[in-house]
Amino acid sequence: MINAAGVWGDRIGAMLGIHIPITVCRHQIRLIKRPEAASARHPMFYDFEHQFYSRPEGRDLTLIGTLDSAEINDRIDPDGYNDGVNSEQTPDVVAALCARFPSFEAGHLHSSYSGPFDVTPDWHPIIDEAPGVRGFYLALGFSGHGFKLSPAVGEMVAELVINGRRAESDVNTFRYSRFAENQPVRGIYDEGLMG
Repeated sequence: MINAAGVWGDRIGAMLGIHIPITVCRHQIRLIKRPEAASARHPMFYDFEHQFYSRPEGRDLTLIGTLDSAEINDRIDPDGYNDGVNSEQTPDVVAALCARFPSFEAGHLHSSYSGPFDVTPDWHPIIDEAPGVRGFYLALGFSGHGFKLSPAVGEMVAELVINGRRAESDVNTFRYSRFAENQPVRGIYDEGLMG
């Protein structure tokens, strides 16, 4: 069995007596109607200086989210939470996009919403066999990156289930025990950013 229940993953683990270190928090999204000068679709973009990411959404919108680790403090119950955004923060988020892409100054806010993130202490997923429960695997805590990581995660989980843990496997990086071992995953941009 594989626990890939995302924001409900800790609840599934608790049913089997397993503590899964995830925090469920609210992530806010704004959608900007692209102006004529920026009407073409664009690639996903991370701006670490201004602390936001953006990507196309549909035919004429650009989605903007922040890279603010303080979101971890906006803890929610995934079964009932405020799915709106903090409107007082919207001008700063839109200003960050316009600072990077000035043509967006002619765009306008289309809509906004919030959704839940399942966040581990180091903002990287847990991919492992659960401690003390043979045949129960964990694939959760993706901190908003699950969709884009899914092809690699699928391969890692399949290898883990079929072959078990092997010393040379990349999946060991995402082991459950890394938190107790004080060996969190650190990426090249992690210093001061989401972890």
